[in-house]
Amino acid sequence: MSNSSNIFKMSIRTKVIFTTILSITLVLGIYAAYIYIKGEKELEYNMSYFTEATAKKLSSHLKVPLWNLDAELISEAVKSEMLTKALIAVIVYDENTTTQ
Repeated sequence: MSNSSNIFKMSIRTKVIFTTILSITLVLGIYAAYIYIKGEKELEYNMSYFTEATAKKLSSHLKVPLWNLDAELISEAVKSEMLTKALIAVIVYDENTTTQ
C-alpha cells in the first residue's frame, strides 16, 4: 500500500471527529453571522431613533432663539445637546436652502 492511499482511508473515529468539528464550526459560524446582522440592525435602528429624537427636540427648542437671532440661547441649546457622546455635530440650516 502506498502512502497516498492511506491518507484517504481514515478510521471511523477520525471521520466522526472531523464531521463533528466541521458541523460545530458551521453552526457557530452561522450563529455568529446571525448575531452580527441582528446587532447591526439594532444599532442602525437606535441611531436612527436617536437622530430623529434629537432633531425634533432641537427643532422645537430652537424655533424662538433662531427667530429672535438670540445667539446665547442657541449656543446653550446646542451645547446641552453636544453633551451626549453619540452626537458628533449639530448643523442648523434653512429648510429652503440646499446643501451640497
